[in-house]
Amino acid sequence: MVGRTFSLCIFFLISCHIQAQEDLNTFVEHLVKDVSQYGEAFVDPAASGLMFNVSNAWYSSAKTKEWGEIDFSLASNITFVDRSENNFTLNTNDYHNLRFEDGSSVKKVASIFGVNNPDVNVLIDYNVGDEQEVIEIRLPQGIDENFRLAPQVFLQTDIGLPWASEVKLRYSPNIAYGPIERNMWGVGLQHEITHWFKTESWSLSALIALNKFKGFFDTKESGEIQNEEQGINTQMDILHAALIGSKALGKFDLYGGVGYFTAQATTHFNGVYEIDRQNELFQSLVKKFSVENKATNFNFTAGLKYNLSTSLSTRMAASLQQFYAIHLAISYKINYR
Repeated sequence: MVGRTFSLCIFFLISCHIQAQEDLNTFVEHLVKDVSQYGEAFVDPAASGLMFNVSNAWYSSAKTKEWGEIDFSLASNITFVDRSENNFTLNTNDYHNLRFEDGSSVKKVASIFGVNNPDVNVLIDYNVGDEQEVIEIRLPQGIDENFRLAPQVFLQTDIGLPWASEVKLRYSPNIAYGPIERNMWGVGLQHEITHWFKTESWSLSALIALNKFKGFFDTKESGEIQNEEQGINTQMDILHAALIGSKALGKFDLYGGVGYFTAQATTHFNGVYEIDRQNELFQSLVKKFSVENKATNFNFTAGLKYNLSTSLSTRMAASLQQFYAIHLAISYKINYR
């Protein structure tokens, strides 16, 4: 009888251990999903904004360069960030174990373009035996609540090829301003469709371009001594296709186009979430993780190019899209043939 009772006790303890382990595994799985879900929403405006900022304004005419012509440009895309992109709605009902400290279930919180003022803390409940414990996490801050402009300066070279085509190369070295570092490169191919039939003074062409972007947002506060790599690191691939039309008007070229963008971003969070000291056991779960964001959209661009001479020109364009943008550039053309 004693042996049977002892066996039942052992079975009960093992069952409790297995149940506790399953509960812990479920909690950890939910914690990682909640943190990742928030991370995706936090950086989502940047994914769309960067897509336009980095891969916009590849062209200044539908007329391609002649074989042997090379055009060098110093250019800038300036993207405007609307105030509505500074925050997003966080509904705790969309998460597994998340709740706000003040008991509310829906709240506007900062995106990567905004700031929580005051700080916003969320609580995550979990069970240890019969007792309930709480993890307190401070939500990360964005770049700046007054962030309105996102400039991208780059060099672009357009090289004329046979059969009314040209290859385009653009590059921006690693540039740091404030807490942000960024660099990018891209390659494109444009073909003039109207080369194959007669037109008066207007041209039509198609473009396909690929951009690679890397950016880092340093989330450390001023004077803070922490891991140098603490922050948000983003890598993005952007594919851009466009149909372009232009018309020559004396020294001016009027051009415009409709474009389609698709982008995929992988964002790595390193030490962004702050967890209260008594729950540092879970810090490793949220210290380093990655999220993926995808974005697709259309835009419409209209621009004007002024030919100062046969070699020198300047241009300005505006793009109607989710994040409005303007494009400025100055170009110098040579012919090596």
